[in-house]
Amino acid sequence: TNLASLILQMAALGLGAPEDFPFLDSPDTRMLNDGYRLLQELSAVDGDRRITRLGRRMAGLPVDPRLARILLEAGRTGCLAEALVIAAFLSIPDPRERPADKTEAADAKHAQFADERSDFVGVLNLWRAAREQAAGGNRVLRRWCKEDFLSFVRIREWQDLHDQLCDMTAAQELAVNSQPASGGVLHQAILTGFLGGIGVLDEDRTYLGARDTRFVIAPGTPLQKRSPRWIVAASLVETQRLYARMVAQVQPSWIESAGAHLVRRTYGEAQWVPERGMVMARETVSLYGRVLSSGRQVNFAAVDPATARRIFVEEALVRRQSGLRAAFLDRNDALRREIELLEAKLRRRDLLAHDDALVAFYLERVPADVASTRSFEHWWRVEERRNPHRLDLPREVLLAQPLPAFAPGDYPDTWHVDGNELRLSYVFDPTSPDDGVTLDVPLPLLGQLVPAQVDWLVPGLLREKVVALMRGLPKELRRGIVPIPDAADRFLRGLADSRGGDLFERLARFVTEEAGQATDPDVLRAVGLPAALQLDIRVLDAGGHELRRGRDLDALRREMRATGATVAQAIPGHAWERDGVRRWDFGDIPEDVRVRAAGVTLRLFPAVEDAGSSVRLRLCPGEEQARTVTRAGIARLAALAMPQQHDFVRRLCASDRDFTLLAATAGLGRSLFDEIADRAVADALDLEEGGGPRTGAEFEALVDRVRGRVADNGAEVVRVAKAVLMSLKEARTAVATLRAPIFAGQRDSVVRQLDALLAPGWVRHTPEPWFHQLPKYVRAAARRAERIRNEIERDRNLQAQVIPYESALRELDRAADPARPARERERLRWMIEEFRVSLFAQEFKTLMPVSAKRLDEQLRLARAEK
Repeated sequence: TNLASLILQMAALGLGAPEDFPFLDSPDTRMLNDGYRLLQELSAVDGDRRITRLGRRMAGLPVDPRLARILLEAGRTGCLAEALVIAAFLSIPDPRERPADKTEAADAKHAQFADERSDFVGVLNLWRAAREQAAGGNRVLRRWCKEDFLSFVRIREWQDLHDQLCDMTAAQELAVNSQPASGGVLHQAILTGFLGGIGVLDEDRTYLGARDTRFVIAPGTPLQKRSPRWIVAASLVETQRLYARMVAQVQPSWIESAGAHLVRRTYGEAQWVPERGMVMARETVSLYGRVLSSGRQVNFAAVDPATARRIFVEEALVRRQSGLRAAFLDRNDALRREIELLEAKLRRRDLLAHDDALVAFYLERVPADVASTRSFEHWWRVEERRNPHRLDLPREVLLAQPLPAFAPGDYPDTWHVDGNELRLSYVFDPTSPDDGVTLDVPLPLLGQLVPAQVDWLVPGLLREKVVALMRGLPKELRRGIVPIPDAADRFLRGLADSRGGDLFERLARFVTEEAGQATDPDVLRAVGLPAALQLDIRVLDAGGHELRRGRDLDALRREMRATGATVAQAIPGHAWERDGVRRWDFGDIPEDVRVRAAGVTLRLFPAVEDAGSSVRLRLCPGEEQARTVTRAGIARLAALAMPQQHDFVRRLCASDRDFTLLAATAGLGRSLFDEIADRAVADALDLEEGGGPRTGAEFEALVDRVRGRVADNGAEVVRVAKAVLMSLKEARTAVATLRAPIFAGQRDSVVRQLDALLAPGWVRHTPEPWFHQLPKYVRAAARRAERIRNEIERDRNLQAQVIPYESALRELDRAADPARPARERERLRWMIEEFRVSLFAQEFKTLMPVSAKRLDEQLRLARAEK
């Protein structure tokens, strides 16, 4: 033992390794190799200085170096009392005897000391029992040893060696614990000496040990039946198989703690964890090839500080994936958004610098030991007071290249609509439905958008739109304006600052002049444009939430039908509104009024609306709508102001017996008389479009001036109405003869025409000059019905010419916005009636020249009417 201690000290001092001493026999060499390996393992952590110190202390203990290492660790962790017992036990032959003829009896006696989790604890149990017996003297101890199949000599040797070790550890100033140590502390100390004896359960109760050894637990220990997952063995003995003796169940964390200087740690990919504000990685800990733990998250800054710092900067400061709140971050984000908006406006992706430039900027200014939100906040609290703009990004850092030149008004941020500034937003993403320019329009202002203004888009994108429109022209027109980019520049120079009117009409005139061929604006309107070159209109409710969006203003208006409904919501309680008005007592009619609703200012137009027995004061969203409504309302007020003249016309109708019978036959009743009287008053007023009184004095003067004309106008209206009813009787008689199924289509066509001509209110609402043409239209329908029986095929062919225009008119009526003017659509309707006369009853003269070509032109005008 002394020679072994000397050799171990020489090895610790670097004077040689155990294999350098060939005079030692094999067991001594193995013992020294174990101790020397322990010293080499420690060098990975503590260096040569501690190896020397630890080696000297281990050499001072005359036991196996592994046991010496256990004793030193036990003295440090407070379990030396138990470790001395175990070290002394392992240094002598096992005192437990097992005679061949009494194995079962011996096993039964030894089992009283066993522990199901640890053979080392079983040794402590045996020690305590032996000490109790030794207190009675050698005679008692000897008898007890004999009864329990124990060697008295070895028990005494165990006790003597224990006492010697106690003296030696005391000389090294190792404190013996007075209180029993816990099993976890004891086994961690044992593991420091027997790390090579660890094993993890594999299969069939076989354990994988250090350096790919495979062993099983030797028979005779309770752990053989339990097969715990992790064990440590004091020795591995090979007979038929490799057996582990003196075994204890341990936890992987104990092994990791005991072999901290030997374990191998590998890490998965480092990741930023916003919730914890640090860079984490999954750690795998292994010892001698056995994995002790896997998947545990650890702070990566302790593993690779530089990488963790860079990831922190990228994620927390550049990408803002953290809970950090700092003024410089808000300022930097605002500057970044400004450049991103410029990119969207200019439709480029090369202005904003790559994130690497921002990362480099922060790395230059953030200390090297900052790699988490907590450490950053601690540093920045102090630094911000000294230099609050230290981390403010300069504009040149965020710009990858200089900005191109453009005028401030080329890409406006707002859109002026009827005294309101609406927000414009820009997106550059051809794969997104939001690509291009988006206008946020509160619902009440949807009807105030001017389609011509929408077509001009924004100045910065106008050139690109003009080029796209020119390239979409037919080839024969494109040939006259190549190169197209140059032609687009000439067109834009010709605009100067006057960008009003219809874009397509102005561009059509330019192409006509350049190419020398007539260009229809509808050809340009039909060109398919990319979404980015059409204004995206987003309709918002009062809370700013999206209701609808689209790039076709007319389609949006048809979908929403929102103008009238929105105004109705906006104006309740307004001073102008009033019901049940029967005389002009409301003062002057203002040109317009301003109403604040849904966050915008609405320009509304006062109107006087006919309510039958009175008028209603209301506000209209459109000026033309207000004028139309007011003409009927003033006529009602005039009728109320001239009750005698109004009643005279009604009596005139009732006194005409033939007319009364015709009205009754037509199913119109006395309501027709009221309509005739109302029209007589309206015709006498002869209110021109846009005209009419706006003050009470003007109204009174007008009523006095026309009072004497009402009777004459009433007689004329009765004459026209009587002619219509007579023609209607004739037409219905002719239609009644078309009962056969073969005539069903033609019969329905005639009936629909008559129903449309004589819809409720036809006397009051049919405008001039079409009111005086009604008898002709009804007679023409009657004449057609009379001829269908003998000329059904000819009628079908003629009807086929009318059907496209009827369908187009119905589509226009469905899509019509009541707040918008409809003069061209109204004219189209009566031109279709004239066209029917020219086809089915040519003997009746038309009021105007009419043909399919003229109808096509009028249909174009009606569709273009906004």
